[in-house]
Amino acid sequence: MNKIFLFLVCTILFLTVGCNSIGNGMPKIYKVGVSSPEVIEIEGNWHVEIICNASSDDCEIIIDENLKDSFSAGGGRKFYAYLPQSMQPMVIPVLRLKLQKSFRELSLEGNNICNIKNYKSDFLEAETADGAVCVFNSCDIGKVELEVADSGKISFKGSIKNIEAEISDRAVLEIENVEKLRLESSDNSICRIKKCGSAAVKAEDNSKVIFKEVKTLDYKEFDDARVERPLIVSEELKK
Repeated sequence: MNKIFLFLVCTILFLTVGCNSIGNGMPKIYKVGVSSPEVIEIEGNWHVEIICNASSDDCEIIIDENLKDSFSAGGGRKFYAYLPQSMQPMVIPVLRLKLQKSFRELSLEGNNICNIKNYKSDFLEAETADGAVCVFNSCDIGKVELEVADSGKISFKGSIKNIEAEISDRAVLEIENVEKLRLESSDNSICRIKKCGSAAVKAEDNSKVIFKEVKTLDYKEFDDARVERPLIVSEELKK
């Protein structure tokens, strides 16, 4: 009898705890206060949409209605959004941010997907890890300090004057247009640069750096790493 009673108690506790972390499939929009943060930290499996230089500051989260108390979001100068890995939403968790100005620091952790529009700033410090993917669309940035690791990925579609980047642990970095690049790559990471003015690259541990167009390039390769650039044929050889 005691064993049966203990089994029933454990079963009830399991179902109670499980129901608190499993979504019911009914989407609901939650409004969160935000005021032009300079720092954004996001952790968890979110689908993130950020629009900078909007007419007003606004934040909304879409998730199962019974998971209201299972995530946390908010803040002042630093905005944060946290979603536990143990949570099992039925509705894809969406985080939408509209900001009157561009932030200066970004941290992404977890298997989140982040799309950023209208980003314009003289400085950006960013890092991704744990499989996070981030795309800056139509960006215009003065200087970028960047770390990409743990299978993370960042793509910059736009122009950057100066970028200093470290990529490792199977991470991916894509840059459309940069004037000056300083890069350290390692641990099977990949960097693809479409157009670059001048670049200084240190590549090691089977990493790969691929330039489609570069004017001046200073690079060092170690441990089966590879730096690729287009073959430049002089005008004399073309004749």
